[in-house]
Amino acid sequence: FCPQTDPEKLMSKQGNIKRTVMSLPLFKKLIDDLELFDQNIDEFIFGNYGEPTLNKNIHEMIAYAKKSNRIREVSMITNGSFLFGEKIDDIAKSGLDKIRISIEAMTDAKYFETTLVKQSLSEIISNIKAFKAAVKLNKSNTFIYAKILDTGLSITERRDFFKVFTKTW
Repeated sequence: FCPQTDPEKLMSKQGNIKRTVMSLPLFKKLIDDLELFDQNIDEFIFGNYGEPTLNKNIHEMIAYAKKSNRIREVSMITNGSFLFGEKIDDIAKSGLDKIRISIEAMTDAKYFETTLVKQSLSEIISNIKAFKAAVKLNKSNTFIYAKILDTGLSITERRDFFKVFTKTW
Protein backbone atom coordinates (compact mmCIF):
# COMPACT_ATOMS: atom_id res chain seq x y z
CA PHE A 1 0.00 0.00 0.00
CA CYS A 2 1.03 3.59 -0.49
CA PRO A 3 1.49 5.46 2.77
CA GLN A 4 0.30 8.62 1.03
CA THR A 5 -2.98 7.09 -0.13
CA ASP A 6 -6.05 7.03 2.05
CA PRO A 7 -6.71 3.26 2.29
CA GLU A 8 -10.43 3.77 2.89
CA LYS A 9 -10.85 5.71 -0.35
CA LEU A 10 -8.66 3.26 -2.24
CA MET A 11 -10.56 0.21 -1.01
CA SER A 12 -13.93 1.77 -1.70
CA LYS A 13 -12.90 2.24 -5.33
CA GLN A 14 -10.99 -1.01 -5.85
CA GLY A 15 -12.74 -3.53 -3.63
CA ASN A 16 -11.04 -5.24 -0.75
CA ILE A 17 -7.31 -4.79 -1.34
CA LYS A 18 -5.00 -6.53 1.10
CA ARG A 19 -2.33 -4.14 2.36
CA THR A 20 0.90 -6.11 2.23
CA VAL A 21 4.08 -6.54 0.22
CA MET A 22 4.68 -9.31 -2.29
CA SER A 23 7.11 -12.01 -1.21
CA LEU A 24 10.23 -12.63 -3.27
CA PRO A 25 9.31 -16.29 -4.03
CA LEU A 26 5.87 -15.26 -5.31
CA PHE A 27 7.42 -12.53 -7.43
CA LYS A 28 9.94 -14.95 -8.93
CA LYS A 29 7.10 -17.33 -9.81
CA LEU A 30 5.25 -14.48 -11.50
CA ILE A 31 8.33 -13.62 -13.59
CA ASP A 32 9.10 -17.29 -14.32
CA ASP A 33 5.52 -17.78 -15.53
CA LEU A 34 6.12 -15.18 -18.24
CA GLU A 35 7.71 -18.06 -20.17
CA LEU A 36 4.16 -19.33 -20.74
CA PHE A 37 3.37 -16.37 -22.97
CA ASP A 38 4.34 -16.02 -26.62
CA GLN A 39 5.32 -12.36 -26.44
CA ASN A 40 7.65 -10.43 -24.17
CA ILE A 41 6.45 -7.69 -21.86
CA ASP A 42 7.13 -4.15 -23.07
CA GLU A 43 7.29 -2.55 -19.61
CA PHE A 44 6.99 -3.91 -16.08
CA ILE A 45 6.17 -1.17 -13.58
CA PHE A 46 6.70 -1.48 -9.84
CA GLY A 47 4.15 0.77 -8.16
CA ASN A 48 0.70 2.17 -8.72
CA TYR A 49 -1.40 1.31 -5.68
CA GLY A 50 1.63 0.70 -3.55
CA GLU A 51 4.99 2.15 -2.60
CA PRO A 52 7.58 -0.28 -4.01
CA THR A 53 10.41 0.97 -1.81
CA LEU A 54 8.57 -0.39 1.25
CA ASN A 55 9.44 -3.89 0.03
CA LYS A 56 12.84 -4.88 1.46
CA ASN A 57 13.41 -7.13 -1.58
CA ILE A 58 12.65 -4.53 -4.24
CA HIS A 59 16.21 -4.44 -5.60
CA GLU A 60 16.25 -8.25 -5.92
CA MET A 61 12.88 -8.15 -7.68
CA ILE A 62 14.10 -5.55 -10.15
CA ALA A 63 17.27 -7.54 -10.87
CA TYR A 64 15.29 -10.77 -11.32
CA ALA A 65 12.85 -9.12 -13.70
CA LYS A 66 15.72 -7.64 -15.74
CA LYS A 67 17.58 -10.96 -15.95
CA SER A 68 14.47 -12.78 -17.20
CA ASN A 69 15.00 -11.39 -20.72
CA ARG A 70 11.21 -11.36 -21.05
CA ILE A 71 10.81 -7.68 -20.15
CA ARG A 72 12.08 -4.80 -22.29
CA GLU A 73 11.94 -2.13 -19.58
CA VAL A 74 11.68 -2.32 -15.78
CA SER A 75 10.32 0.85 -14.19
CA MET A 76 9.31 2.12 -10.79
CA ILE A 77 6.85 4.75 -9.59
CA THR A 78 7.65 6.10 -6.12
CA ASN A 79 6.88 9.10 -3.97
CA GLY A 80 10.57 9.20 -3.02
CA SER A 81 9.98 9.39 0.72
CA PHE A 82 11.39 5.89 1.39
CA LEU A 83 14.22 6.11 -1.14
CA PHE A 84 17.12 6.36 1.33
CA GLY A 85 19.88 4.41 3.04
CA GLU A 86 21.12 1.13 1.57
CA LYS A 87 18.06 1.00 -0.69
CA ILE A 88 19.51 3.79 -2.81
CA ASP A 89 22.66 1.88 -3.71
CA ASP A 90 20.86 -1.47 -4.01
CA ILE A 91 18.27 -0.07 -6.43
CA ALA A 92 20.93 1.85 -8.38
CA LYS A 93 22.79 -1.45 -8.93
CA SER A 94 19.65 -3.49 -9.72
CA GLY A 95 19.32 -2.67 -13.41
CA LEU A 96 16.25 -0.43 -13.07
CA ASP A 97 15.61 1.29 -16.39
CA LYS A 98 13.40 4.16 -15.25
CA ILE A 99 12.19 5.72 -12.02
CA ARG A 100 9.35 8.22 -11.85
CA ILE A 101 9.13 10.20 -8.64
CA SER A 102 5.71 11.63 -7.90
CA ILE A 103 5.97 14.98 -6.17
CA GLU A 104 2.70 15.80 -4.44
CA ALA A 105 3.30 19.45 -3.52
CA MET A 106 5.96 22.14 -3.34
CA THR A 107 5.74 22.83 0.40
CA ASP A 108 5.52 20.63 3.49
CA ALA A 109 2.16 22.20 4.40
CA LYS A 110 0.71 21.43 0.95
CA TYR A 111 2.08 17.87 1.19
CA PHE A 112 0.12 17.38 4.38
CA GLU A 113 -2.98 19.00 2.89
CA THR A 114 -2.78 16.73 -0.17
CA THR A 115 -1.74 13.43 1.43
CA LEU A 116 -2.57 13.79 5.14
CA VAL A 117 1.01 12.63 5.80
CA LYS A 118 3.71 14.83 7.31
CA GLN A 119 6.40 14.87 4.67
CA SER A 120 9.49 16.98 4.14
CA LEU A 121 9.96 18.07 0.55
CA SER A 122 13.61 18.82 1.30
CA GLU A 123 14.10 15.19 2.44
CA ILE A 124 12.57 13.90 -0.78
CA ILE A 125 14.83 16.19 -2.81
CA SER A 126 17.84 14.93 -0.80
CA ASN A 127 16.75 11.34 -1.46
CA ILE A 128 16.53 12.02 -5.19
CA LYS A 129 19.96 13.66 -5.25
CA ALA A 130 21.47 10.73 -3.35
CA PHE A 131 19.86 8.27 -5.76
CA LYS A 132 21.14 10.23 -8.74
CA ALA A 133 24.65 10.15 -7.26
CA ALA A 134 24.40 6.37 -6.68
CA VAL A 135 23.23 5.85 -10.28
CA LYS A 136 26.22 7.83 -11.52
CA LEU A 137 28.65 6.06 -9.18
CA ASN A 138 27.39 2.63 -10.27
CA LYS A 139 27.42 3.64 -13.93
CA SER A 140 23.77 2.71 -14.20
CA ASN A 141 21.57 3.91 -17.03
CA THR A 142 18.48 4.53 -14.89
CA PHE A 143 16.42 7.37 -16.30
CA ILE A 144 15.22 9.53 -13.40
CA TYR A 145 12.38 11.98 -13.61
CA ALA A 146 10.02 13.79 -11.29
CA LYS A 147 6.46 14.76 -12.03
CA ILE A 148 3.79 16.80 -10.32
CA LEU A 149 0.14 17.36 -11.13
CA ASP A 150 0.04 21.00 -12.05
CA THR A 151 -3.68 21.43 -11.56
CA GLY A 152 -4.12 23.66 -8.56
CA LEU A 153 -0.49 24.83 -8.55
CA SER A 154 0.14 28.54 -8.52
CA ILE A 155 2.48 30.03 -11.09
CA THR A 156 5.08 30.41 -8.33
CA GLU A 157 4.76 26.72 -7.38
CA ARG A 158 5.17 25.69 -11.02
CA ARG A 159 8.30 27.83 -11.32
CA ASP A 160 9.62 26.40 -8.05
CA PHE A 161 9.09 22.85 -9.30
CA PHE A 162 11.05 23.47 -12.49
CA LYS A 163 13.74 25.44 -10.66
CA VAL A 164 14.25 22.73 -8.01
CA PHE A 165 14.13 19.75 -10.33
CA THR A 166 16.16 21.33 -13.11
CA LYS A 167 18.95 21.86 -10.56
CA THR A 168 18.46 18.37 -9.07
CA TRP A 169 19.19 16.71 -12.41
